Amino acid sequence: MGRELEEYISRLKQEQSDRQTAQNNAASEWKKLCVLALLCLILNVLRLEGQAVTTHGTVNILLANSHGLVAETDSKLSSGIQPRGYGQKLFKLDDHTICTIAGFYRNSGPRIGSSFPMDTVIPELVNTLTINDQKLSQKTVKEKLDLVGTLISFAMEFVLAADQTAKVQSSADMSQITVAGYDGGELKIFRVDLKPSINQWGFISFTPEYWPEITVGQKLVHSTAGLDDVAFLGLNSPGSFADQGDGILSRLKASLAKDGGASLTATEMLEIADDLELKTVQKYPQYVGGDPKVAVLSDGKITVFPQVTVTSYLKDSRHLMVLEDIGIGTINNPGRGAGDFLKLSPTSLVIKLCIRCTISNVTGYSIDNSFFTGSDIKDSVLTYNGTPVVSLDGTNTIENSTLILGPNVDPNGIIVSHLRTNFPGLYIQAYR
Repeated sequence: MGRELEEYISRLKQEQSDRQTAQNNAASEWKKLCVLALLCLILNVLRLEGQAVTTHGTVNILLANSHGLVAETDSKLSSGIQPRGYGQKLFKLDDHTICTIAGFYRNSGPRIGSSFPMDTVIPELVNTLTINDQKLSQKTVKEKLDLVGTLISFAMEFVLAADQTAKVQSSADMSQITVAGYDGGELKIFRVDLKPSINQWGFISFTPEYWPEITVGQKLVHSTAGLDDVAFLGLNSPGSFADQGDGILSRLKASLAKDGGASLTATEMLEIADDLELKTVQKYPQYVGGDPKVAVLSDGKITVFPQVTVTSYLKDSRHLMVLEDIGIGTINNPGRGAGDFLKLSPTSLVIKLCIRCTISNVTGYSIDNSFFTGSDIKDSVLTYNGTPVVSLDGTNTIENSTLILGPNVDPNGIIVSHLRTNFPGLYIQAYR
């Protein structure tokens, strides 16, 4: 089956390239001129430094039955009708679990020069998580969803903080996360929608809303996200397209009538996903497109996954966002100031990601813009200067440590109140 899928994927890419070439050649000159004029107008608007532009569009399609699971995502990032590059929306969490994300890229964050550094936040954090958490593969699919969901909530709050720092318009949009993989031999699909809301302290936070768990059996099941109206219609009512001469969805219609889709092979499910992705591109060409990314799971593991170049930890003072990976290990530096940990531009924002860390006997360690999971803090002096983005949940422990608040930090604010309530081993001291 692996060779058959590889041949199909190769043929698929060539056919898509040929279709795109044909579409481009068919465009009339007047239409080209109109598009060119619009692009010039948009480029002039984008020259305004610090302009935030909202990103639209993604399609994620998952199909599964007893033969396995296929997942397909697009890769296009766009702002209105102006493409601005490509981004990763399909992730490999371990050798038997994948994750798709829709919605995060809608808030592109501040524009710095010609780039949007915030576009790298999700790939950086998720890929760093998979590299550093050696016990991730031992968690259930639901536990992985919860961890990724918490991480992405943190990242979206961080982007909103960056918007505020750069004094650009914020766009708090819902993010849809789907995680699929094997639990004890069973193939399962979980999804959570992170919906923005204003909490009682006036901050934007993201509330998780879970979809029902899908346990894959003999018959076809599916999950779609993003701009999924075309895919949803095609999967739930394939006759809508089959009656128009679509051979691929005609086979889907026949298989559903015969045995509920149980007879569909992985290759046939991939053909269906690609057909629906292409139809979505045709309906929303300004939002969806790029090279489709495909993953296949069967026999308890991932059998097909695209080659992904993991950009490792941005450390560029020209950008607003810098990811500082603390990684697994022990930080034990008595008397060392927080400024010694990070040699970065003072104008940069920093995400510190602590996965299964032990911070012991450290003085002056800043928790601003930090995400902690599974970490232990003990016998240390921490500092907090009031950034609205800190994630320190119940997977962490704090013993015999002090948190010194900066001069402008509200001692009764949401983050300080959370730390005071949930970590009795942390003594909180106001600035003097």
